[in-house]
Amino acid sequence: MFFSINPPSPSLLLGTCGTLDWTIVDRLLYNNVCREAEMREVSEKTNARVAWFSIMSLGICVFVSATQLWYLRHYFQKKKLI
Repeated sequence: MFFSINPPSPSLLLGTCGTLDWTIVDRLLYNNVCREAEMREVSEKTNARVAWFSIMSLGICVFVSATQLWYLRHYFQKKKLI
């Protein structure tokens, strides 16, 4: 089967292409701005989680070292080495 399609006029094509070009550019810019805002939010949340993890990790290390010092001091006093 062969269908005959009349092509649109060149002025109509140029006008439509110009409109499509600006529409595409606008959408790309909008997507970039939205993605940038979304990625910034994700990055800030990740940084906050890393900060809390670091603080908790430091607290655990301090607690473990204090417990080890207490245990060793108690052990050496029991063995009468201190």
